[in-house]
Amino acid sequence: MAQPARKVVVLEFWATWCEGCVAEIPDLNRLVASLDPTKFQFISVDDEDLKIVQTFLAKRKMAGWVGIDTMRRVSAWYGVKSWPTTIIVNGQGRIVAATSPEELTATNLLEVASGRV
Repeated sequence: MAQPARKVVVLEFWATWCEGCVAEIPDLNRLVASLDPTKFQFISVDDEDLKIVQTFLAKRKMAGWVGIDTMRRVSAWYGVKSWPTTIIVNGQGRIVAATSPEELTATNLLEVASGRV
């Protein structure tokens, strides 16, 4: 019996103080809106205090889920050393790219979802 297809996961490591991260939010929101939510899950991971992130998000909407990693365990697990960093995990749970948000495109993500990458 075939396994059901799992989503491609896009982990976006960002911070409220990171100008490049904040500048990429509108582009990331448009990208999320352009893709099928049954095939993709976007998770923005911030390592700041929850209250700081909540205050920021009250003023600026971010599509997808937002996770808090104050102990930096998730960023350490993925080897993230600078912000913003984007990690793409395919439907089989393998990391297929570690890149920057400006390199993230719908075309590339659709290739990952189709299994070509």
